[in-house]
Amino acid sequence: MYVVGPLAVWGDLVAAGSRDGTLYALDRASGATRWAFRSGGPLEAGMVVCGGRLVFGSAAGRVYIVEGADG
Repeated sequence: MYVVGPLAVWGDLVAAGSRDGTLYALDRASGATRWAFRSGGPLEAGMVVCGGRLVFGSAAGRVYIVEGADG
């Protein structure tokens, strides 16, 4: 995992984007990967948590919304 952008704290998770286009949901306490989501391009921009949802974009020009911290 190679994290390149800002992180977002999301409940008991830390969301981290990577250059390989994967969003990693890391456990805040242990740092272990709880789940991962593969997007259409590198994740190099910021993320925002709003109303229990995580919103982020990829370098491929897509915007994603993940609902609930369970992915």
